[in-house]
Amino acid sequence: MNVSDYDNSSGKRTSPIEMTATLKAGSVPTLNMEFQSIEEAGAFYRAYGRTRGFLTRKRSSYATRRGPQITRVIFVCCCEGLHKKCVDASDDDGEKKKSRTPTMRTGCEAMIRIALNTKCNRWYVNEFKDHHNHDMVPPRKQVSIKSDKVFPPATTNLAEASSTHTLQVEKVASLFGENSEMTITSDVGSVHNEMTTNFEVESVPSLDMEFNSIEKAGAFYKEYGRSRGFSTRKRSSYATGRGPQITRVIFVCRCEGFHKKQVDSSDDDGKKKRNTTSMRTGCEAMIRIALNTKHGTWYVNAFKDDHNHDMVPPEERVLMKLNKVFPSAPRNLAQAPSKRKLQVRKIAPLFEDNEHIESTPRDVYNNLRTIRESLIEVRDAEAVMIYFRKRTIENPGFYYAVQEDEEGRASSFFWVDALSRIAYSRFGDAVTFDTTYKTNKYSMPFAPFTGANHHHQSVTFGFALLGDETEETFKWLFKTWLEAMGGNPPISILTDQDQVMTSAIAAVFPNSRHRFCSWHIKKKFGEKLSHVFYKKSKFKKTVKAVTRFTYTTQDFESQWEAMLKEFGLVENIWLHDLFEIREKWTPAYNRGTFFAGMN
Repeated sequence: MNVSDYDNSSGKRTSPIEMTATLKAGSVPTLNMEFQSIEEAGAFYRAYGRTRGFLTRKRSSYATRRGPQITRVIFVCCCEGLHKKCVDASDDDGEKKKSRTPTMRTGCEAMIRIALNTKCNRWYVNEFKDHHNHDMVPPRKQVSIKSDKVFPPATTNLAEASSTHTLQVEKVASLFGENSEMTITSDVGSVHNEMTTNFEVESVPSLDMEFNSIEKAGAFYKEYGRSRGFSTRKRSSYATGRGPQITRVIFVCRCEGFHKKQVDSSDDDGKKKRNTTSMRTGCEAMIRIALNTKHGTWYVNAFKDDHNHDMVPPEERVLMKLNKVFPSAPRNLAQAPSKRKLQVRKIAPLFEDNEHIESTPRDVYNNLRTIRESLIEVRDAEAVMIYFRKRTIENPGFYYAVQEDEEGRASSFFWVDALSRIAYSRFGDAVTFDTTYKTNKYSMPFAPFTGANHHHQSVTFGFALLGDETEETFKWLFKTWLEAMGGNPPISILTDQDQVMTSAIAAVFPNSRHRFCSWHIKKKFGEKLSHVFYKKSKFKKTVKAVTRFTYTTQDFESQWEAMLKEFGLVENIWLHDLFEIREKWTPAYNRGTFFAGMN
């Protein structure tokens, strides 16, 4: 009997769960059973133990005296042997007490021994014992045995990231409780779409090229577009006049065709339409496949590769839409904070440095837009509008605005009362804007506009609840707020280090001085440079002296360079990027602008 049949056809090692599925009833290890490798033998015995209800482990391996090559390996039941009894419960010094841990060892003799056949380089069973002196795990409890518990890589990285981002472990653990995508299987770590195929870059579509299905043809053209630097989409499919069966499908470049020009920017009912830019250029690149009814396969019967637009260069292709994969597992985790009352700003960074998940914290934030659209109940939206109308009647100076999505549903809210508008006319030279507070039912970012009065007390200039944190939403909010404040922009504005927000501010407040909040920058020093920041050294004091107590740009640049050399951080990429935007956060570059003492 050859156990190589238990491996899949792709050449990859079969997972234990799959091995269990392939084991036939009554399939037990027998003498002279062959395996291709030690790992295959171990996987087989582990799967056999799972069907019987016991755990296995590799006890020992032996090499010949002539060299280091392993020639014998023994796999045993986890209850094999006995733990040595401790004579005393304390160490020799009598101080440190040893912990008493329960043992599952019972001296079980069940085992399987394999040996190497040097002639054909294969492994075979030369001894097998199946006598156990302990109870087996019943079938209803086998899912809880250790061999069935697999913690996939993506989940592992997310759990480990909680300690880095100061998340409570019990809250992170609860996120996995109801996540059906994070099941205990060994293949969950893969977050790529199953339909994506790794085609060779040199592979070019050609006439009569065949595919087994429409999905594989689309995946092939998508992969070809990725290698060339353009995105693809399925434009249309056609059926025969005799029935509903699809016989032709056309895939095109995303720049194919033109968007219809809109005569008016508003609908008939007065609702303003979204101003969206179009990437359509009338590109004619396409691939058309047709069904071969005799063989049931699809073949290419038309192919055009002429583009009338620039291709995305290789260094920027990672930003293409088809390269942004936000799989269902992390998407479910992104939704979990609203159920577990966990702040979204603490969940999003978990996806930042995870090599198993091709998404960014911004993807986590923006994915919540779809969730919020389905979660905002009609009665809640109506209650907000009733409150706004009531305040307008009571206070004519009250101002509010509502942003609607494509379907006319409320997505973002802005409001400001008369007192805040008067305060802005007196103390609105310097404004801070923050979206880090998200602890509400819908996990919507709460964004207050804040300043300081002549007593250095905080005053508010308006509030907003945002549906998402895209550039379009920020532009809408800033324009609405500016309109409420009489069209007078502030002298300076402070925000956190967000590229989308920075672009929106540059578009709406071109003459205002924009600076990043130094508190957010200082917080990142501990996260990015923990290996030197938390040591017993003078790095903290040096950073504070360089960033806060340098009064000219020349002093800052010279002391910054000296600090990097002193602490061996010359090659640090994060510090290099931070230095490139020094005018946005360093006091030395902003001493000529009024910020009302806010950092």
